[in-house]
Amino acid sequence: MMLAMMLVCLGSVRSEAIALIDAGRSLQAEAVLIRSADEPHHDLLMVARAQRGDAAALADVPWVLDHMSKGGVFAAAVEARLDRAQRMVWSVPPLVRSADEQSWIISALQKSMPDETDGGDCRRAIIAVLSGTLEGPVGDAPTAWRDAALAIAGDATQRRGARHRLQRSAAPPHELAWRLHVVGRSWLQEDTDGARRTGLVHLARIVADPELRAANGHLALHALDTLIDASGPHAEARDRLMAQRTQLLTSMEMKP
Repeated sequence: MMLAMMLVCLGSVRSEAIALIDAGRSLQAEAVLIRSADEPHHDLLMVARAQRGDAAALADVPWVLDHMSKGGVFAAAVEARLDRAQRMVWSVPPLVRSADEQSWIISALQKSMPDETDGGDCRRAIIAVLSGTLEGPVGDAPTAWRDAALAIAGDATQRRGARHRLQRSAAPPHELAWRLHVVGRSWLQEDTDGARRTGLVHLARIVADPELRAANGHLALHALDTLIDASGPHAEARDRLMAQRTQLLTSMEMKP
């Protein structure tokens, strides 16, 4: 009887945390999970922390992937954000300036890569996605990282081919938001007004679609900041975007 009650309690904790994560309320989800001291819930804690941009949370990626492969993790909230085949974390922050934070993310993500994958190629691909710089080949990195690196930091031909490969309309919201963000950033680097408009349209889709916006708030926030910078002297458009930014920060439990 006691065991049954414990299982029901653990189930309710996970259900409550998943509901909060899916609603974008990551801080509250984290609090619920931490209060459940008897069961650490590493997988959901990682998702909740990654959702609010905590790079240190990605140190749990190898543990979570291992438990997923053994059938020990079943939460849809985890499955939606971790791509087993690509070893991708769709919640990874899109553009990281801090070298310390980059090293945290790179270290955690490299640990989650398949053993047969070239570590140097993975590192170069991840750095390219996080910083927009690419040095050396990325050929043996998992496909999503490789294409993102080439789309953002490759030459003109590489960018064009990678954008084409990254276009995938039938993807889960977390993944689709990430792909739109990468393709949008890539178009913004082309030296024509038409290409820049195309890039802004891709970013605007993340902001305009409630499902995509809720799935990856940090991507939506970065997209909004880019749109605000591009609004120039258009005061009305800028004010509207700033209001959306404030609403998004509030929904992400962050201060404007």
